[in-house]
Amino acid sequence: MQKTVTVRGTAVTRTAPDRIEIAFGCEGADKEHRAAAEKAAKAADALRDAVCAAGFAGEEMKTVSFDLSPRFESVRTEGGEYRQVFTGFVCSYRFRLAFPFDREVLSRAVTALLSSEAAPELNVSFTVSDPEKKKEELLAKTAKNAKKKADILAAASGCSLGSLLSVSYGVEEPVLCSPTSLRMAKAANDSALFSSSLTPEEIELSDSASFVWELL
Repeated sequence: MQKTVTVRGTAVTRTAPDRIEIAFGCEGADKEHRAAAEKAAKAADALRDAVCAAGFAGEEMKTVSFDLSPRFESVRTEGGEYRQVFTGFVCSYRFRLAFPFDREVLSRAVTALLSSEAAPELNVSFTVSDPEKKKEELLAKTAKNAKKKADILAAASGCSLGSLLSVSYGVEEPVLCSPTSLRMAKAANDSALFSSSLTPEEIELSDSASFVWELL
């Protein structure tokens, strides 16, 4: 019977965010779908103008989603039952603006967006510019950790490691985003309150994989 050793390699690493992403959007509502779309488009144009005023190129504001849907309200009838009543259409856009970590640029972007006619709610997150590189480094550490454990177990058992027989790796991807996040609305458009001292938490990444070696 072939002798084997199975170990789970693990790795944890921390890295400072080097990229900022701002998520925001706008919408327009009206009885007519065309009018709702036109209102949303006007608000989107105002946001793009704000992005340009902050020093970005218009095409750096990426469209994440677009939706045009009917709106219904729940209305209680005289008999006490509720029914859905059509009230019009809502057209919405979601956008993302991403750039290298820079407090001054963030302050400028936030101020411009919150001062625009669209008055969006902003969600700011902090991530990394090269996620694939970070994932590869983490995987390499995971494999190295497994090999070290396997060597120790083999030596303690009076054996040596033979061929690597299999590797099992889960489908769950590491989350490459700092726990620090910011949410702001028009009432908080004095971005200088936070930008000078803003230091987001480091991103903690962890991963694991199972390795099976032959024992000689």
